Amino acid sequence: MNKSATEGEATTLREVLLRDYSVKQPTPEVSLKAIAHRASAAPTLSYLLAADRKQDLETYLWGMEIVDFLSEHPSARFAPEEFVGLLTKLQPRPLFSGLELKGVPRQVHFIVDVVR
Repeated sequence: MNKSATEGEATTLREVLLRDYSVKQPTPEVSLKAIAHRASAAPTLSYLLAADRKQDLETYLWGMEIVDFLSEHPSARFAPEEFVGLLTKLQPRPLFSGLELKGVPRQVHFIVDVVR
């Protein structure tokens, strides 16, 4: 990877995956179909992606992450840019701020922390 998806600066695939994209929950529409298409032995996954198997797919996906599918289907290989293109971008998260107005009038004190 040459560029960060969010900043346009040079970075590594590892940094992009840690900072910019969700590698947790697989999306049936994109990543699972791509894995099923590429994997040489993915009949179960292809079966579960059928429109009438939505409940079975949800049961199968419970607690699984994208890395689980890649481990189960090692024949599914992707170029780094192609793999990142299958992932969803991380959404901004609201920050929780704690403030106390009684302690110091006319001042607001914030505590901000990074949520990962």
